This record gives sequence, structure tokens and C-alpha cells, in this order.
Amino acid sequence: MDGLTEDVMVFADEPADPQANGLEADSAASAVRPWQVLVVDDEPDVVKITRSVLHGCMFQRRPIVIIAAGSAVEARAALESHPDIAVVLLDVVMETDDAGLQLAVAIREEMKRSAVRIIMRTGQPGMAPERDVIVRYDINDYRLKTELTAQSLFTSVVAGLRGYAEIAARLRAEAEATLANRAKTDFLANIGHELRTPLNAIIGLAELMDSEAFGTLANDTYSGFIHDIVSSSKALNETLGAILDVADIEFSSMVLRCEPIEVAVLFRGVVGPMSGRAEWAGVSLTHWAPPGLMLWGDGRRLRQML
Repeated sequence: MDGLTEDVMVFADEPADPQANGLEADSAASAVRPWQVLVVDDEPDVVKITRSVLHGCMFQRRPIVIIAAGSAVEARAALESHPDIAVVLLDVVMETDDAGLQLAVAIREEMKRSAVRIIMRTGQPGMAPERDVIVRYDINDYRLKTELTAQSLFTSVVAGLRGYAEIAARLRAEAEATLANRAKTDFLANIGHELRTPLNAIIGLAELMDSEAFGTLANDTYSGFIHDIVSSSKALNETLGAILDVADIEFSSMVLRCEPIEVAVLFRGVVGPMSGRAEWAGVSLTHWAPPGLMLWGDGRRLRQML
């Protein structure tokens, strides 16, 4: 066995007392989580042969167990009770002429089992021509029972298990990335709200001082400082608003608040705060809009866009 990789299929020692009846699974004398292969066929001999061929087989150091179903109805029950089924060996003609085909559709569309590899096996190719089935149905392999040798069955199952493992790993990574992104967004939203409360208090008090509501400031320098505090605090508030917008977009909860907006006023609200930065950069920043021109939209979002 020197030089063989983990992916090579090898025979393990056969268990002393294998189980075999109805909707059952082979016993695996191993603490390692086994691969689950669902055999769906209404011919008991086909199930028996498949079980015999795959019995005691291992892939990536994990044993393979067989779950048997004699109809599409039993297969649905097996899929629902065994969420880790990796490969389905699926007959076409069972309780109806297209029971297997309809089950393949249900696996993908109703059960949303995109990782499961479906290997279609049929003894009546006239009922389900290969070209039509491959094109119309989301299956991964098509085999005629009369041509399916033990070796080709090994090959198909190994290919199916490998494909399932790759897709399942990618789906797990995507789910973990989604959770991590959600945690990041939750953190940003919480921080944004926590900072906004004291920031609003700073803005309110600074505006009162800037307006000299309770008396004049003794020193004009302080007046300039207060004005800078108001401007900087409002800019920071806008930044926090942008952070909360990101959270709203991530949670699909952003609400546009539409209102009538005068375009000239909108332009002035954008150009005014940007004029100092434009002048420092040597850029001439101008704007024009017909007087009285109105539009309907979310003023804050439009200002952000401009």
C-alpha cells in the first residue's frame, strides 16, 4: 500500500454481523463518521448486489454504509432522516415510470440538497434516454444496469463521494463566512448606535454654545473652537450613519425615505461642505440647477451619492 493517497478506495475487514433489511444501513465497525450512500431501487436483487459490491469499502479512511429504499417515497423519507447522505444511486422506473426522475427534481428543488451526487441507474433506457435525462435533470452520472460492472460502480461512487466532499466543504466555508460577516455587521451596528447617543449630546451642547443661547463667549477663539466642534461632530455623525447604512444593507432592512427635494438646495448642501477640500486640491467646484426644479427622493442618500 506504499505510495497510495488517502483518496484510494481500499477494502476494510468485513464486520462480523452485517445488517440488511428494508430501510436499513450497513453496520460500520469504526468510530469514524461513515459515508452514507442511498440505493433507491425496487428490485431487491439490485440492492443486494450493490450492497455486496460496496460492502466493507472505504474512501478517505472512512467506511461506506448503504441505506436502501425500494421506492421514491421511501427514498424521500430516508433523505429527510439522513441529512448526510452523500451519493444517491437512483433507479428511474419504480412505482411510476418516472419516479426516479421526479425524485431527482425533488432532491434539488424541494429539499435543496445541492451537494448530494445523483447517479441515475436504469434497466430500461427507452423510458429515460441518456441524452434527454442528462440535459433536463440535475444529475451527475447516468449508467445502464446491464453495463455497470463492479469496477465501474466503484468508480462512480468514488467520483460521487469526492464531488460531494468538495461541494460540502465549500458550502461549509460559505456558511462560516456568512456567519462571520453577520457578526461583523452586528458589531458595527451596535458600535454605531452606542457612539451616536453621546455624539448627539456633544452636537446639541456645542450648537447651544455656538449660538450663544445663554450668553456670549468671553473669547472669540473659543467661538471658533466651538464651531469646529459642531462641524467635526456632524461629520462624524455622517460617518456613523454610513456605518449603520452598511448594516441595514447587509440585513436587507434599509428604508428609503422619499420627500420633495429642490435640486438647487441639494447641490448647495453638497458643494458647500466640499468647497474647502476642493480649493485645497486646486479644483474649481461649481453647480447649477434651474430655480424651482424639484425631484422626489431620499435627500440623505442623494447627498451621499453626489
